[in-house]
Amino acid sequence: MNKNSTPAATADAPSIVGRFRSAWETTAPARIALPASAMLIINLDIGVSTSQVLSVAPSLHALRSAVAKLPNFDIAQYDNIVPYTLALIYANNRHQSIMTPPEELPVLLEEATKMRTIFAADANALAARGIIDGKKLAELKSGTGYLDAASDLGTLVIILRENWEKVAANSGIKAAELDRAEALSQRLTFAFAEKGQGTTKLAEAAEDRQRAFTLFVDAYDQARRAVTFLHWGEESADKLVPSLWKGRGGRGSSKDDPGTEPANGPQPATPGIANPAAPAVANPAGGAVPAAPVKAGMPGGSPFTDN
Repeated sequence: MNKNSTPAATADAPSIVGRFRSAWETTAPARIALPASAMLIINLDIGVSTSQVLSVAPSLHALRSAVAKLPNFDIAQYDNIVPYTLALIYANNRHQSIMTPPEELPVLLEEATKMRTIFAADANALAARGIIDGKKLAELKSGTGYLDAASDLGTLVIILRENWEKVAANSGIKAAELDRAEALSQRLTFAFAEKGQGTTKLAEAAEDRQRAFTLFVDAYDQARRAVTFLHWGEESADKLVPSLWKGRGGRGSSKDDPGTEPANGPQPATPGIANPAAPAVANPAGGAVPAAPVKAGMPGGSPFTDN
């Protein structure tokens, strides 16, 4: 991501942890209702994948009206892509924080404090020049504790994201730094709140993260299939909603086509719409999910009609 790229998500809540936690809490019923047999193995870098999905969220939003008209398509799942993504980010940071050994916390605090100093200096300079509104900078606590550092860093990330175009054009702050600062803010908050919870808490957090990952992958997979159907035969489809595994070698993708999702990749236990012209692929529970029959007059067949 270059300096002038728009950060993955725009903050619109009072705190960094607050908006992610809100999505996590709102989507909790869906995670709880997910059958254990449908849970997918986490085989993607969650940070990279969630940033990718949030970066294409505006394109998905622009296509919503067209997608909503597709027959037999669950538009509610489409609408939950961003909440599921934010919930996964929260669940992942919560899990990582519980796993963080106590001796590593001072290292995280040191990194967070350094980033806070840099961000605050840049934000104050931008405010002094009248480029951004500096009123929210008065909320900074400037304390030395874990919660103060986490709170200040979260506040600064919100300020910088809300003014990103101006910030990118007038400072050396990079979008990737905001992503890192956001993660640090959450991890420090979780580490302080859940310190000493033990292995039971870790097991619960691990399962919750896996459930959140499953909802995230399934929702994005369905969105990709919908957009691919709408843009069938056009190169723009893969640019609008690129595969989460494209160009990532960890899943054993084809050497001839690094963008192809390999046959042993995760699939929803209860498939919704089928991938146009896709071959039969293995699912996590074993067996194969056959490709949808080709419907007359439709290239590759409609992935949205029960045949």
